Amino acid sequence: MIPFYRPPALREDEVAWINERVEKAVRSGRLTNGENVREFEQQVKILHGVEHVVACSSASQALSAVLEVLKPETLMVQAFTWQSIKHVLPLRPVTYCDVDKETWLMNSRVRTYWDFLPRAVIYTHTFGNMGVATVEADEQKVIYDGAYSLGADLPEIGDATVISASVTKTITSCEGGLILTNDERLASEVRQIRDMCSRMSELNAIVGLAYLQRLNMIIGRKKRIFEYYQARLPFQPQKTTRWGTNYGYYSCLVSNRDELIKRLNGKVETRIRYQPIEHGLPVTDDIAKQVLTLPCYPDLNEEEVVNIISECIK
Repeated sequence: MIPFYRPPALREDEVAWINERVEKAVRSGRLTNGENVREFEQQVKILHGVEHVVACSSASQALSAVLEVLKPETLMVQAFTWQSIKHVLPLRPVTYCDVDKETWLMNSRVRTYWDFLPRAVIYTHTFGNMGVATVEADEQKVIYDGAYSLGADLPEIGDATVISASVTKTITSCEGGLILTNDERLASEVRQIRDMCSRMSELNAIVGLAYLQRLNMIIGRKKRIFEYYQARLPFQPQKTTRWGTNYGYYSCLVSNRDELIKRLNGKVETRIRYQPIEHGLPVTDDIAKQVLTLPCYPDLNEEEVVNIISECIK
């Protein structure tokens, strides 16, 4: 069976490089938040041209730290997003909004859903599709959930952008998350929180550094597979915005989705990925009934991609 996702296979020299660094870290006794984590942060800082990068144990913990520092009284979050966000939202009023029916990004007409101005917006780059949040007041905070956005040409980072480095993301450190910000105070305070309860291990950072060297290859191959699917599958794909996408996943709307999943069972592993964290929003509910995500990872070969398409259109 073709798996849903598989990180790129590492060469022998890359495995040797990881082993050498891991051995050095283990012998040093500094297993978390050390020189490899600092190097990982520095490389991502240069990559995205930001002032500060803070590496954490996961993107969910990173988002939690940002919210703890900003302490917004009210929040706006799109309902079509990853379920873990429910577990990191602070105990304050949260209202969920709908998404655009084509891009699956937060609907910019926020006043349609609110009778007051939210103090902070968590804007999700759905599956790596780039967008910009609508800000209605200078004091309104914007946090970008850019889980799939490492290496993307980010149109803006808001008060902070949170990126994931878990196993199915653009590059992986096995587990991990990164906070990008140009706010020195925010960076200082999230570092304090990170150091207390969300440290990235040296081993995670070493794996992340190894895969970071392959970033351009990873994005390039995912782009080719993504575009091949778009050109040949008869389903409605997520529309890419003018800011572009990082090809996090290839997701589309399939009217007979459940039937197709059964037909692919044992041949191609698929995922639904996002389920609404709030029901009753028309576009979110409609997308959730039809959305299907197909394998789109760098090591998929041409024959496998052709086979996936053939199975989908039988």
